[in-house]
Amino acid sequence: ELSLKGQASKLEFKIDKTDLDFGEVLFNEVLEREIFITNTGKVAYYYSFNLSGVSRPFVLDASPMTGLINPDEKQRISIRFRVGIPDKVS
Repeated sequence: ELSLKGQASKLEFKIDKTDLDFGEVLFNEVLEREIFITNTGKVAYYYSFNLSGVSRPFVLDASPMTGLINPDEKQRISIRFRVGIPDKVS
């Protein structure tokens, strides 16, 4: 007779901010804000940022763009905003 035990777990995470306000930015400035992603689950997972939906994706970047977060760990992400040509970014 063989006895088996197991456990399943879904991916769970928490992001400390859902809005980043950069305020008014001069065209030649680069402003940086940070967010933290915390793995609140029991399994490691990979993350990546997809900025293709940003109206002017070259003005925004995240670092690191991809990574692995182990259970009960958090990752600091730097978000940089550089306006360049004056225009609305959405």
